[in-house]
Amino acid sequence: MSQDLQFLRPVYLGDAVEVVVTVLKYREDKAILSLDTAAYNQRGEKVLGGEAVCLVTDVPGAQERYKRATAAAG
Repeated sequence: MSQDLQFLRPVYLGDAVEVVVTVLKYREDKAILSLDTAAYNQRGEKVLGGEAVCLVTDVPGAQERYKRATAAAG
């Protein structure tokens, strides 16, 4: 649905990049997932940050997995 990115540092050929995506919230009534997105270089420096908002109704079983995970988390 949308994505916002900030390019914080340059990335060069040969760099190793680790991408981390964290679920911020899930709006069950509309099946909308908000994600924090970040990428780090091999020195642990954040090179990219942002947020993505996704419609997840087309992902088979997404709502059921969410319900199980939140029930297990307490």
